Amino acid sequence: MNFEYAPWENVYYPIAAAEKILEKELTGSERPDMNAEFNKNITGYFGTDGQTPDSLYDFVTVVLHEIGHGLGFTGFFYVQNNLGGYGYWEDGDISTFDRLVATNSGDYLIDSTIYENPSAGLNSVLTSQFLFARSQAAKAKVESSFPRLYAPIEWDNGSSIYHLNDASYPSSNPNSLMTHAIGRAEAAHNPGPLTNGILADVGWKVMKFDF
Repeated sequence: MNFEYAPWENVYYPIAAAEKILEKELTGSERPDMNAEFNKNITGYFGTDGQTPDSLYDFVTVVLHEIGHGLGFTGFFYVQNNLGGYGYWEDGDISTFDRLVATNSGDYLIDSTIYENPSAGLNSVLTSQFLFARSQAAKAKVESSFPRLYAPIEWDNGSSIYHLNDASYPSSNPNSLMTHAIGRAEAAHNPGPLTNGILADVGWKVMKFDF
């Protein structure tokens, strides 16, 4: 947050995106930009051809999905004690992804003049089933509506908000990589235009400024 040349003040960036903007290492080569753990008890297909058998899960897809979170599909929305909120260490802090989350009518969830943080009202909208990432880059790629996010009527910690909606982007859809669940034999080895657009607006299209 608030690193040199950061496009937005008081907004947390994934370390990988911040390093890309600055074009230099920030944390040192000995510290990875992201960590991921994978369940060895899940039967996976480790080929790279996308021809995943019906009985197996495609490991390449799972890894790419988790990398997508490390690149920017992450943030600080939560639901606790029937209150919805956002914050990291202290209320009010947001990620670059969080600043995109909005209702279908265009109300941003981080707009405290509309949604008090935390509040029952924010809880209601976080579990409304109809939330979107108002990514102009993503919308331009598909010339359609903004990407619909996964916002089930019961808060799903670790899944709600930071995934695309499964029903809108099923396994046959080119944007299925960042939906919240994967099925057997499902292979998605391309992020898809919506994920690429969202990541662009999260910070990956921003170049270092010359002053």
